[in-house]
Amino acid sequence: SSSRAGRNFAPVSVGHRELADVLLPPFEMALRDGARSVMNAYNDIDGVPVAADKTLLTGLLRDSWGFTGTVVSDYYAIGFLESLHHVAPNLGGAAALALEAGVDVELPNVNAYGGELVSLVASGEVDALVVERAVKRVLTQKCELGLLDPDWSPEPPVLQHEAAFLDGGAERDMARKLAERSIV
Repeated sequence: SSSRAGRNFAPVSVGHRELADVLLPPFEMALRDGARSVMNAYNDIDGVPVAADKTLLTGLLRDSWGFTGTVVSDYYAIGFLESLHHVAPNLGGAAALALEAGVDVELPNVNAYGGELVSLVASGEVDALVVERAVKRVLTQKCELGLLDPDWSPEPPVLQHEAAFLDGGAERDMARKLAERSIV
């Protein structure tokens, strides 16, 4: 919310006190209220890209606030460590920085957490324990959500038995009323 010109990619020039007193409290409250997943930002804060900020994603989020859920990347935020922030020499280096900082999942597709990272782990340049830590967090969350239960299905229960019909006269009338009431 404090990036230059309000742009996703723009830097955030903020001091530690303003960050702690103004920007972080809503996130802390969301976590205290039960949020189990956090998404990092694209931008940097005072010159440090959030996707590579171990002080923020591990020190504050996990160590100070006690967060045990997953941290997911904001779309191509991990790849941007190479192409936008220029703090990594390649995608493998970007993946190593993000994993070490505490980013568990790369969204929306495997890009940085792909082949180059696998090679770095195989060669010992990236500690396999860092990858295992992220995998453990993801699998723990999937277990908590029941996504690994034998009877789990990606298809919503309402669609498993019969098609839901949401386009009848009553539904359209309600939609129209809601739209009319929400016009500003």
